Parts: sequence; C-alpha cells; structure tokens
Amino acid sequence: MDTMTLAANGTLILRRPFTPGRSSERRFAFHAAVMAALWLFIGLVGALDTYLTVKYRKMMPQVEENPVGCLLMRLDGGDVSLFVGVKVAGIILVLGMLAAIVRWARLSFAYAVLVPIAVAQLALVGYLFS
Repeated sequence: MDTMTLAANGTLILRRPFTPGRSSERRFAFHAAVMAALWLFIGLVGALDTYLTVKYRKMMPQVEENPVGCLLMRLDGGDVSLFVGVKVAGIILVLGMLAAIVRWARLSFAYAVLVPIAVAQLALVGYLFS
C-alpha cells in the first residue's frame, strides 16, 4: 500500500513499500505476453495457410510443392480434404507442444524454439503472397 508523508517544506511525498518481486513480476508479464504473441502468430499463420488451401482447392493438386501434401491429395483422389485434416491436426499438435514448452521449459529454451518457428511462419507468409 502506498503511503503519503508531508515533508518539512510542505510537499507531499508518495512512497511505495519495498516489494522485491515487483520487477520480476513485470519481467514475467512481459515474457508471457511475448510468448503468447509468438504462439498466436504461429497459429494464425497456420490458419491462413489452411484457409488458402481450401480457397484454392481446385488448383492445389497442380501447385502444391509439399511432397507430403501431394501424396495426401493423391491418396484422396485429387481432393484436399485429407490434406486439410492432416494439416489442422498438425497445427493443433504443434500449438499444444509449444504451449507445453512455454509452460514447463526454461525461458531461454522456449524462446529458442518459438522464435525460429515464428520466423519460418513469417517467411511462409511472404512466400504465399509473393
């Protein structure tokens, strides 16, 4: 709780009690916000990629460059349904694993995992719209 005292010259002095965890709490809140933003960005790029796959489903068998995606479309008779299902399952699995890493791993390890994935997702967005 803040305290107010009156100085000899008549000015009011506002003092906060010493709380050793205050700066570490701010640091934790900052890193938690950054991790959440990275996680959300990775998920949104996955959603965008899936949306574009569905939107351009008629031409996907001709333009898809991922060999696994091509195999899944061939197995599904040229349709993207199996490909989209596997893609969504993969996104959910990855986001779950990333959430576990953020929750239980050291901060430096979590950054070492999330930042390169977010950069790769950013590169994917650049490639999709080039």
